[in-house]
Amino acid sequence: MRKRILSLVSTLGVLPVVALAQPTIPTTGVPTTIDAFYGFACIASNWIFAFVLIIAVIFLLFGAVAFFTARGSEDQVANARRYVTFALVGVAIAVLAKSLVFVVGSFVGADPTGFFDC
Repeated sequence: MRKRILSLVSTLGVLPVVALAQPTIPTTGVPTTIDAFYGFACIASNWIFAFVLIIAVIFLLFGAVAFFTARGSEDQVANARRYVTFALVGVAIAVLAKSLVFVVGSFVGADPTGFFDC
């Protein structure tokens, strides 16, 4: 019990020193204009879009393997259809999210070049 209290006290004693040792927030690289923020949002949406598409392809592959290995079982075929449906819904949501960045960017006055050019 004493070891736990000692470790808790020593941890709480060190935490303020660690917090004070943190660097300050940099002012360079922070978007200050709408076009710069749109560029940042565009890069982030491209990464998320690519990640979601990779996950969707994996779900499509799981669905295809489930279809091939179903052997006529209705439960396994329904499970495979669910995989494929989830993958297609995920792609649709990813496209809508990417287009939302484009629409909001053009609405607030940024200079969007195109859906796939961002």
